Amino acid sequence: MKLKYLLFFTGIYFICLINLSTLVLTNLSLANDARYLIEVLAIIVFIVAIIQEGINLKEITLVLGLLGISLIIYLFSKNMQPTYFVLVAFAFRKEAISKIIKGFFIVYTILLFSVLLLLKMGLVSSIIQYNSISGLQKPSLGFEQANALGLVLFIVLISNLYLKSIKERTKVEKFTLRVIDYSFQIFLIYLLYVSGVRSAQFAVLIAYVYYFILKIKNQKSKRKIMISLTYLLTISSVLFSIFSINNQVLTQGSFWYNLDGLLSYRLSMGYLYYLQSGLSLLGKPFASISTNLYQTNITVDNVFQHALFNLGIIFCIGALIYFSLIIKKVIEKNQLTLLIPLVSFFVYGLGESSILYFYAGFIFYFAPILYQSYLDINNHQELTKIKLEEEI
Repeated sequence: MKLKYLLFFTGIYFICLINLSTLVLTNLSLANDARYLIEVLAIIVFIVAIIQEGINLKEITLVLGLLGISLIIYLFSKNMQPTYFVLVAFAFRKEAISKIIKGFFIVYTILLFSVLLLLKMGLVSSIIQYNSISGLQKPSLGFEQANALGLVLFIVLISNLYLKSIKERTKVEKFTLRVIDYSFQIFLIYLLYVSGVRSAQFAVLIAYVYYFILKIKNQKSKRKIMISLTYLLTISSVLFSIFSINNQVLTQGSFWYNLDGLLSYRLSMGYLYYLQSGLSLLGKPFASISTNLYQTNITVDNVFQHALFNLGIIFCIGALIYFSLIIKKVIEKNQLTLLIPLVSFFVYGLGESSILYFYAGFIFYFAPILYQSYLDINNHQELTKIKLEEEI
């Protein structure tokens, strides 16, 4: 294992163990240690990657430009996450994406069982989160809140589905291993059901839809279905997030008002935050705003809206261009298995903004596919077969 992998994934394990569990609520010194680790981890990984692998003039120009933009955004937004994403993405720029996802799968799986073990030992506690709007009771099972549990389960499940789909294409899995894997998935799905985190539940459902579509034998039909569904879900997710910022969410009887009720009033909270905060090119510090309309602080859970309000219009445009290029290359190079985590993250972002943290949003590290030389041999062979079928 390369040193940068060891440092990065060990670092995010301890960051998440402290920040996402109730340890952050009981030990302030641990919280300070996690905050310090967050500030230095991406920088250390970046420096190690340069020392071990080198850097050329073109890459220097690109990374300095991106760092410059991200630091300007930080001056306005007070959010360092774009800078961390640039540093880590550059460090992993030439690595296999499957290897990156495998690292997240292993770390978050160990994290999940670590917290469950700590809960069993009585070192962390399960917080019951009551949603006064929906009436749901959601246990955290040792995590800081149920949504943190949902995030961990979401990452473990979709990364497992992605890795499973790759393995199934290269070799036949033994019966015993299949039983273990199915049992593991059932256990995770059960925990996800218990958590009551609907955004994670729906996103995992989308991931399973993609997983089963990949089993279609006809390569040409499979590609058409996956490409069409990908454009439908990604474009609609972005447009829905933008167009839901309108006064109709507060107009009784309107389509947006009724939809807002089904989504636990996430839409109206985004709109109310927009009224009090507005938009900016380079972002502004994100703050919790209270209102008399709801007996709670306004929280913007939608990742697209959160990024727009906090990080600004320029960041959002840049991120959309980046992901558009990623999707384009995924389709061109027939890396269709990558659509499992990619699209499910977009859908998950409709109800959660936690993927804006560099230790969770691993879809920001799909940059290797932009390199001309990045091509999986098996996928290349399938793409060749499809082109031959079209010619015939």
